[in-house]
Amino acid sequence: MTQNFLRNLLISFALIFVFTPAVHSQFITDLSRQLQIPGIININSSETHLYALSESDGLVVFRAYSDSLQWLYSSTGMQERGHIIESDIRFAYLYGNTRRLTVIEPTSVLGVYSSTILPARPLSVKRIGLSLFIAMGDSGLGKLSLETPESVDTDVEFITENSGVIDLATDGRQILYTLKRNNEISIYEVSEESVRLRENVQINRQLNRLFLANNELIGSDRNGNIFLVNSDGNTRILAQTGAPVERLALWNNQLVVRTEEQNVWIGPFNGDLTSWKTDPRGGNYFTTSENNLWLAEFNILSPVLNAAGTNQRQGLAANRSGEFKLRSIPDVVVPSGRPLLLPIEFEQTIDISQVALSYTAPFDNARIRGKTFYWQPGAGDTGRQAVTITATTSDGRNDSVTFNVDIRPFNAPPRFTPNRPVSIPAGERFELAITAVDPDGIDQNLIRYLGVDMPAGAEINERTGEFSWIPNIRQTGNHQFQVIATDQFGAAASQNFTINVIEIDEGEDVETDIF
Repeated sequence: MTQNFLRNLLISFALIFVFTPAVHSQFITDLSRQLQIPGIININSSETHLYALSESDGLVVFRAYSDSLQWLYSSTGMQERGHIIESDIRFAYLYGNTRRLTVIEPTSVLGVYSSTILPARPLSVKRIGLSLFIAMGDSGLGKLSLETPESVDTDVEFITENSGVIDLATDGRQILYTLKRNNEISIYEVSEESVRLRENVQINRQLNRLFLANNELIGSDRNGNIFLVNSDGNTRILAQTGAPVERLALWNNQLVVRTEEQNVWIGPFNGDLTSWKTDPRGGNYFTTSENNLWLAEFNILSPVLNAAGTNQRQGLAANRSGEFKLRSIPDVVVPSGRPLLLPIEFEQTIDISQVALSYTAPFDNARIRGKTFYWQPGAGDTGRQAVTITATTSDGRNDSVTFNVDIRPFNAPPRFTPNRPVSIPAGERFELAITAVDPDGIDQNLIRYLGVDMPAGAEINERTGEFSWIPNIRQTGNHQFQVIATDQFGAAASQNFTINVIEIDEGEDVETDIF
């Protein structure tokens, strides 16, 4: 009895220590939106997706919204490919202490777009257009084409060799910054046709990391000093952490920094940083997605709230005494053999230690871990399965939510709406809504569009499929290109398009053909 009492007391104390923020802290984690993922070893995110790397579950991919995460899939075994993950709106990149680099396509259920073995271990990767730039230390700066999966697994094109490139930063559109061991930053202008060295800037500090935040170039050294880097190479100190910086981001005008000692610092962009998360046992990984700051601490992933200077703290208190309600869970389609991991969320902030969660379903091998529903369907579980999640508070309140899990033996690719050739005048903006429908998908918003061999200057919105182009007079004639649509689980379809650009006399009325 005494031993059980002491063990429970220690567990309760640990939960309070982990999940209860200091009363003087203005930054608190939102308990109503937390997820439990075992063995988290890194997280990263883009504007549209969040990635969690787990020692046991592999790569867990979520669709990121402004107020929630939607689980897409888990790709087991991915943790064996590395422990460092970077991402942008199109791809994610996984690597570690070997020469292996894996390019991840978040709309693919398998996760892997392509992989390759590099000439040297990658230290940093950044994408501009369909070019992936790789810092490889003494081997230099390399470039791979992301145009096709096959083009990734080809020989690296070296922009510079034997140049000691240790880190990269980019605006994602045209400019690439490379940090070298000799205290030099090389600035490149990148276009579809070329990579041009614009200038070399000598830095008056010994930097080991380079970041771009708030359109400002930021560097850090091995002592944890963080500097603003000016165009002339001079630096101005922004903050100090006392340990080498591993990650840096800007969130709601707050500078957030994680050190190699696994501590997190936070504070105003032009002010002093405060040591916030100091227990390295928690991992303390963070990432930013849109206006959200996500923190992974002791295998609990949750968003962070800034309660200072707002009415959030009062709102949170009101929610605790208000209505108790689970947030609805949309129906889910999962290919056979893939695990399911879904967040269980509430409409208000709750203390999860005071809530019991359970489920009812035709199967009995699922688990609820914290506020996360996890199920690995078996070979005989194909078809539509109804699941009900029930939450009960310690004071007797309860609520439930029901959703369906549709286990499909296969995944049908998207289907394009018909099109025909179109003629447009040179010098005028042309827009076209290209659409595809996922015949067996629940969420049509998860279709992604990729243009192949598009005319120079043309763009396609990855999420909406909207094509836009202002052709110039030198582009008159027929242009043919392809659009690939990929659904949530990686099935893809393509369609060819033809646009004829014509030159018209000034004042002549020409009617533009449409699809």
